Order: sequence, then C-alpha cells, then structure tokens
Amino acid sequence: MRPAWKAAMRTATLLVVLALGAIAAGCGDAFSPEGVSGAYRLVRIRHHDLPETMALPVVCDSGGRVVNGTATLTSGYLDLTEDQRYVYMVERTFDAEPCPDAWTDTTSGRYALIDPSTIRLSETGTTYTWEGTVSGNTLTFHDPIDALFEKR
Repeated sequence: MRPAWKAAMRTATLLVVLALGAIAAGCGDAFSPEGVSGAYRLVRIRHHDLPETMALPVVCDSGGRVVNGTATLTSGYLDLTEDQRYVYMVERTFDAEPCPDAWTDTTSGRYALIDPSTIRLSETGTTYTWEGTVSGNTLTFHDPIDALFEKR
C-alpha cells in the first residue's frame, strides 16, 4: 500500500501538468493565423503618415477615362481572419473631373505565412500579391508601395 502523501503528490503533479497543457494550448504561436488575425489600420504610406497626398493617373468609373489629378489617401484598413482570408479597404479623395470627390476601394483574397516573419497577400481573381513582414502588432509591406499597418 502506498503512503497517502505519495498519492496526493501524484494527483497534484497530474493537475499541474493538465493546467500547464491548457495554458500552452490557449497561448498559440504569435506567427500563426490565430496570432496575426485581427483588424489593422494603415498609418503610413510612402514613409508619410496619413493623410497622404499624391499625384497619379486614375481610371474613373465615368467612361473608363484616365485622368491625372491629386489623390489624398485618407484611411485604410486591413482585416486578417484566422481562416487566412483578408479584406483591404482604402478611402481616397480626388480633385479631378469627372471623378467623384471621394471613393472607397476594397479588395480581398487569401494570405499565407511564409516563414517566421513573412506574410503574402494574394488578391482574388488576379496574380497581384503583396509581401511584407510581421513584427508584433505591426505589418509592413514594401512592394509595391511602402505601407505600415498597426493592429487596432
């Protein structure tokens, strides 16, 4: 027969192991779909804080004409989900006719976590991709344009 203290120690050890396992399972890897998922706000583009004004050609909905003018990027958001999908939305104002004064562009697709810090976004229906890095609550994309997002 075992002494009572041995049985109590064995039970206590088992409870500690189960508790540590539950804690470890709940933590998750920071560089995993669960770790990177969330809502991110665009805070900087082309090394400038928002709003950022730039001259560029734009194709307007009105007849598909290309017009040159000044666009101001006022805000942008990137939502990443745990099932590795994303939605990117950017709001702009534009000062050239016949374009509307303001509009919102939205794109979506899938993302992949490539290595311990690289994320790749692939837009649905195109071959267009963004590749960037994840560091804590920050996403940085360098191609095609420098963009810095912070988790909200």
